[in-house]
Amino acid sequence: MSEIKALYSAKVGDGNVDINTLLGPACLGDLVVTCTSLNSRNLSFGSKVANSNGSSAQQILSEGKSVIEGFNTAKSAFDLAEKLKIKMPICEAIYRLLYENTSIEDTISVLVN
Repeated sequence: MSEIKALYSAKVGDGNVDINTLLGPACLGDLVVTCTSLNSRNLSFGSKVANSNGSSAQQILSEGKSVIEGFNTAKSAFDLAEKLKIKMPICEAIYRLLYENTSIEDTISVLVN
């Protein structure tokens, strides 16, 4: 949530941040459901990427028929953070995993350190 808040603050300006927007169902609620629901396409896709045994995220994506919103959102968030010069290490690690084929082991190492 801190990375989402930092990006939101940089985009709208610190004086315009409405914390209720971030804590409401449209942001935090959606994030929780996306990350925990067994019916979530994003969670299913992430599990496949984590257990892919060498297949790239793009290969896994091309095998499915569902829209995986998180895949495109990872690139959008990364690009916007770069443009606004915001440090978002979690988003960057996910971007590199999905778009630059960083290994899951290296991604986890970045996230826990």
